[in-house]
Amino acid sequence: MSDYFNDENRICKILQILENKRAASLEYLEKKLNVSTKSIKNDIKELNEILDGNALIQSKIGKYKLYIIKQNQFEKIKQNLYLHDDFFNSPKKRMAYVINRLMNDENPVLTEDLAFEMSIGRTTLIGDLKKIREVLERYNLKIVGKTNTGLKLEGQEIDIRLFVLENLYDEIYKNHELDYDVKEELNKIFLDLKLESSTKKHIVKFLTVLIDRVVNGHPIIELNEKYEDLIYTEQIRITNNMLDKLENIFNIKIPNNERVFMTLPIVGMRTPMDIDRVKNLEITEEVINLVLDIIELIKIEMDITITPGNLLDEFTYHISFMLNRLKYGIKIKNPILDEIKEKYMVPYKLAEITKVLIEDRTKKKVSKDELGFLAVYFSVFISENSYEQNKICSIAIICGTGKITARLIAAQLRKIVDIDTKLEMFSDSQVNKEILDEFDLVLSTIKFKCDTVTPIIHLKEIFDENQLKNKIESVRYTEKLDIPMLQGMESLVLNLLDEEKFFILDREKSYIENVDYMIDNLYDLAYLDEGFKERIHIRESKSTMVFDEYIALPHAINKGTDKIVFSIGIFSDEQKVKKCDNPKVIFLLAIPDGDEKDDDILVKIYDEIIAIAKDKEAVENIAHMKNYKELLMYFIKQDNIFN
Repeated sequence: MSDYFNDENRICKILQILENKRAASLEYLEKKLNVSTKSIKNDIKELNEILDGNALIQSKIGKYKLYIIKQNQFEKIKQNLYLHDDFFNSPKKRMAYVINRLMNDENPVLTEDLAFEMSIGRTTLIGDLKKIREVLERYNLKIVGKTNTGLKLEGQEIDIRLFVLENLYDEIYKNHELDYDVKEELNKIFLDLKLESSTKKHIVKFLTVLIDRVVNGHPIIELNEKYEDLIYTEQIRITNNMLDKLENIFNIKIPNNERVFMTLPIVGMRTPMDIDRVKNLEITEEVINLVLDIIELIKIEMDITITPGNLLDEFTYHISFMLNRLKYGIKIKNPILDEIKEKYMVPYKLAEITKVLIEDRTKKKVSKDELGFLAVYFSVFISENSYEQNKICSIAIICGTGKITARLIAAQLRKIVDIDTKLEMFSDSQVNKEILDEFDLVLSTIKFKCDTVTPIIHLKEIFDENQLKNKIESVRYTEKLDIPMLQGMESLVLNLLDEEKFFILDREKSYIENVDYMIDNLYDLAYLDEGFKERIHIRESKSTMVFDEYIALPHAINKGTDKIVFSIGIFSDEQKVKKCDNPKVIFLLAIPDGDEKDDDILVKIYDEIIAIAKDKEAVENIAHMKNYKELLMYFIKQDNIFN
């Protein structure tokens, strides 16, 4: 789907972003909207005038935040903004008008007539037509004819409908509403089927388009052979049951081709909350094999073990419905895609790895929206596994200023720990090694000496909950790795790194030659087993571990050790390299084998590396570092890179 058709009024887009995000920086808004700082500020000023005190967009600490003062009035203003009928000042709505005319007119339509009807210049219309033709190609549709003899929309009826449904439905059908008796009957059917709200909305949209096109003499005459097997599916029984009940209300006969069309929103629906509702649908061997191969691929490529557990059935049905969407050309929108990519970087990377496998099997392109939904599943799998491995069951609170202060700390802790976590309060005189060894974590407001194996975090009586949460996570990771945590440095990769694992690479050598150089030096320091280099070469021959022109992440199992080894190599000057396959920074990772491997730590490392990779300016700056100390100082000064 073209971004051109998603280019809504910028003011509306800003409002949508600020509703979905807690706060957004000016730089973030600039990047999302691809406009200047001045334009963003002017738009926000205009928005505040429109909101008229019922809501306010305010900048605090460099980020814009939406404050809603009168919810009901705000909703009315928002809806009015989104439905604003300044029709022909919007490129998207001009496109909708053109498509609506062409898809309903049997005769060629003159460019001059279209421009006159919309009160726009001929040049503007020709520019719009050029952009719309680019998108139509993806649906096997085209506008034929010449501007002076008339234009026609050419292509199969089902492709026209899918194009409209996925791009221009709201603009073309905003004034079309199903009759009351139709909606009543649909509600009964939906109640019986227990469909998700998103599936119900899709069915209503498909039905609205179907009735409009059939009544106005545009039925589906030809049906592409890829849709023919839908006639034999369980889903078409649902469609037939629904349409049989609606035929009497519409007083028209709905042909078989139209019934196949109405099966598309069902066969390509999102996986319902009540998974038992779809367990009568057949899961093919192709789907089961793909699910197993996805899990295996992630294991091979990233050394992460995905364990769906009790979500295996749900994930399998998600893959089944996704394959249907790819097969039948059904596109779904992921409304939180940007937030998923930003917050769940490792799961999204796993989805990108999975994409290659799915596209190879289906010979269909997987959209970023689909990747976003896959990433959510991977995130849940990782989180649930991490929760089970790292659940903190008990915390000792040591406070030197009385029990009430300890209770204050406990009250703050309840905001960030599991409800079942046991919290016990002590003074420093009450504790000893035997007592503290029984706890998973010790939080103390005072310094004291005790040779306990339990990690200790020192804090003030009143603390920032989010900072403590991050610190608990860092302590947990560094304790597992048995490495000291650098004071004030919560990044795991920086705590794993030291001077002897920092390398300046040779720009005259290839990427793999430089990886070998790093490995050879780590061999000399006894960090790696003898077969490590060979495993890197085998992995590299199957699929390169160069992320992009900026970074590479070669990684392999390091046998016979329980330690993760992390090193960094930098091409420190900007002269053109002899071979074009060199990234700017190489992160080399050696992962413990078998039971010694901790996926939770591995995900955290990947998360930090991907965060660096996404920040191209940071990568450029890192590439200028001449030694380990410079690198460390850079990260200390730029402590938001991993956030």
